[in-house]
Amino acid sequence: MILSTSVRTIHKHMESIFRKLGLMTRNAAPLTALEVVQPRS
Repeated sequence: MILSTSVRTIHKHMESIFRKLGLMTRNAAPLTALEVVQPRS
């Protein structure tokens, strides 16, 4: 099923998620996830 959601809506949702996670950039998201999965020693 294809959702009829605009690109702008998706971007706004992503901005909200990143803000709630305390991330400044999209590139920070996978780096943060890796640190959660594999904490630095």
